Amino acid sequence: MAIPRFIFIFVIISFVLNGLGPLPQVHAQGFSDLPMPGKMVPLSPAFVPVLAKGLKVHPQSSFI
Repeated sequence: MAIPRFIFIFVIISFVLNGLGPLPQVHAQGFSDLPMPGKMVPLSPAFVPVLAKGLKVHPQSSFI
């Protein structure tokens, strides 16, 4: 099934007009959330894996 010509032209025009619009201002990420140099950084919390309780494993058919 071929794409109708008017849809093709509409998509092309949409992409071209989108590129001509005003560009938003871009700002770099601030350093306010970083600790000062030389300051000790606390450890992150320990990883706790998910515990599956009540899981039944059938040795004869393990995919049930």
